[in-house]
Amino acid sequence: MSLQQKTQALKARELAMKQRNEAIAERNEVIQNRKEREKSRQQFLKKRNEISEKAQQRRKELEELREKLLTKRKETIVVSNKKSDQKLLNDDYKTLNDIFKDVNKTVKEIEDENFKITSVRVSITREDGTKVESAEVY
Repeated sequence: MSLQQKTQALKARELAMKQRNEAIAERNEVIQNRKEREKSRQQFLKKRNEISEKAQQRRKELEELREKLLTKRKETIVVSNKKSDQKLLNDDYKTLNDIFKDVNKTVKEIEDENFKITSVRVSITREDGTKVESAEVY
């Protein structure tokens, strides 16, 4: 009996060692997979940050270009009936400037790389026939 028990014990020990080695191999594989996933994740995050920085830089460049173009714009004002009251003309001019401020805000929103606004024109005609026109060329 003793020899048979020793043989069974050895077989059980060999089986246990085999199972232990397989578990260690599986654990090492899991650890390696985690490392690879983390490396891929870090590369993805790095690439995402690079893209974000480039996009932010491009936005900044476009805004600087827009500001530069706005400083170069030319404004023209035409009044077709000069007999009108100076106060009314000043009010009309203020109204036109307010319209241009609103238009400039809108220009920011609708312009992109494929669509540029090159000029804007507004006019007011009062009942007495006085017409005030204003235009900006960018």
